[in-house]
Parts: sequence; C-alpha cells; structure tokens
Amino acid sequence: GDVDGAVQTMNFAYCGEVCIRERLDRLEVGDGKEGADARSDKRGGDIVRTGTALWSASLALSDYIDDRCGSGAWGSETLTCVELGAGLGLPSIVAARHGFRALSTDGDPSVLSLLEENLRSNLPEGSTMGAGGEDGQQVHVELLDWSDFDSSKREQDSDRHPVLAHLEECGGRGADLIILSDVVYGATRAGWGPLLRTVNGLRDHRRRRRLLASESEVPPGRASRILLDDGTVAPCGDSKDPLVLLGYTQRRRDMSAEEEGLFFAMVKRAGMETRPIPSRLVPHSDERILTTVFELRWREG
Repeated sequence: GDVDGAVQTMNFAYCGEVCIRERLDRLEVGDGKEGADARSDKRGGDIVRTGTALWSASLALSDYIDDRCGSGAWGSETLTCVELGAGLGLPSIVAARHGFRALSTDGDPSVLSLLEENLRSNLPEGSTMGAGGEDGQQVHVELLDWSDFDSSKREQDSDRHPVLAHLEECGGRGADLIILSDVVYGATRAGWGPLLRTVNGLRDHRRRRRLLASESEVPPGRASRILLDDGTVAPCGDSKDPLVLLGYTQRRRDMSAEEEGLFFAMVKRAGMETRPIPSRLVPHSDERILTTVFELRWREG
C-alpha cells in the first residue's frame, strides 16, 4: 500500500526541536515550555514538555502502522487501539485514519489540549470525538496516570477507571492494540513499573471481558496471538492478548546502558518478551537508525 497515504495531508500542531518530514506540512507550534514535571526535559537551558514534542518513535510507529494497514497485512476488521503517554498522538491518528477506534491517553493534563486538537484536525470524514456513535468512528482522549490505573475493579463498579469504561463502550472486548511511543528514557524511570502494570492491566481487562461475553472460559485452542508469515503479530479481535508495540529510541544522553538493561529486565519480570520488528518492515527506518519498533509478547503458559 501507499505508506504515506494516511498522513500526507495532516495539519499537525506540536512544540519541540525535532525536525519532521515534509509529508507533515502546515504545522502549528504550541508553547510547551511552562510548568515542567517529571516528564519534562531540559534542552539548551529551557524546559520543554516532552509530551508536546514530536519524537522519532512516533514517526516510526506511525509508518509501521500505516504500512501494515495499507498493505492489508492486518486485515480489515474494526479494532480498538489504546496509546499510552500519547503526547501529540500521531500513531493514534494514523490508526484512526485506518479505521481503528482510537483511545489516546496521557498523564499530563496540559498536553491533552494539543492532543485533542491534533485528533480533531485529522479525523477521517464522518468520525466523531468523544463517545462516538454507531455511525461515526469513536476517537477519544482521556487523562491516564499509570500510577492510578487499576483494572482489577469489578466490571459493574461505577467508579472504574474512565479508560476501562470507554473500552467497554466501543466494542466491549478491550484493547486490540496498545501503543507505547518513546515513553521509556531515564527521566521516566519511576514510571516504568506503573507503565508495565498498566499494560498488563489492559490485557487482564481484555481477558475478563472475553470471559464475560462467553460466560465460560476462553477455549483452550484460542490463540494468544496471530502470527503472520513474516514473523510479526497482527492485532485481532479473536486473539486472547492485545498486540503491544513499543517505539524505543536509544539516546545515551537520556538513557544509560544500565538503565536500558534494567527496563528490558523489568519487561521480562512482567511476563513479557521483546521482539524487534525487522527494520525492512518499518518504512524509512534508515532515517531513524537509533529507533527500534518492538513487539511486547506475553510468554505462553
């Protein structure tokens, strides 16, 4: 398929130093230097909110999703994606333009206005923001602090997290695709544990919803994941587990080798393994040689 097809006409608002490709033209620059927090980054003496900059992994993930959908590798089923730490939400936008129900989340309230602006400016025709409806594609923005997320509340609890409530409104089975874009670097170290617990919580929620829908245990023969001929996983409504894509950029000024090893060890302890997507399957990967797209797969058993 045309890998630039979903993104070549975007109006994209951002704040940051990163030079993005010409296919994202007509940019609006926001003010992202006020009110630093744990997800902020010092650059040149100024404090820049990392959630209001467009980073390399967002482009890599967007290109990969665009290619998988545009080529038909992921089929034509209507699926639901959740982006954690979305920032400006480019991967969510690309997924939405390919027919996904998109739930784009961030833990920084000041980022949400730009995130909503970008989603609204780039929605496919006929789509809706907010709760959506049967005739319009559901695209939603939600505040999500990984430390506060708890998927273990009973399904009937009225105080369950808004992210879970929304997932139950759009499709009912939970997240099919979870997107993590450049959320792992030294300054976010304290959040790695909550992040991985949130990913596992979304998986648990999906499995509980499937059990409730069938009123029985998931059949033993049902696959945890759908493997394609090229060895990658496709998101699928019938699989037990969601597909998790992590875009990671190796920047030694932001993440030491020891910290990097620690994070991937934490992934393993959380019950998952990392599988790098071959660079030949990620369009324009030669332009972002420090960025790798990983699949996080739960180990069987």
